[in-house]
Amino acid sequence: MKEYFFLFVGGGVLLSIVGLGIWQVMKACYVVYQDWMLGKELDELEADHAIAVAERRVADAARLDNGCQHVFQWSGGADPVRICSKCGLQEQRPEGDCDHVWHQGGGAVPNAYCILCHAELHGARVGVAQAS
Repeated sequence: MKEYFFLFVGGGVLLSIVGLGIWQVMKACYVVYQDWMLGKELDELEADHAIAVAERRVADAARLDNGCQHVFQWSGGADPVRICSKCGLQEQRPEGDCDHVWHQGGGAVPNAYCILCHAELHGARVGVAQAS
């Protein structure tokens, strides 16, 4: 009887260890599958991002084709933006909805303002004359 008890207890422990090993292997396979799916999704997102960046570069190049012979200069303001002194467009499209067209503002302190959204660049000198 004693032998059967130890046989059953030993078998139960052995079966538990084998079950735990199978559980760990299944869990590892699931984690590997999740990583593979996330990698696949990341590849799709990177491809979409590359397409969007290429489209934005084409759109940015097209926005500068307005007939102006651009002369981009640092505005002298706090922001390191380069603005065309002839038409007022920034060299790189700014973040946000407005594609700023900067004109020189009046007053004792040099400033510029966007004629589309009325944003201001304090301390900036823009070569475009003040609009009347």
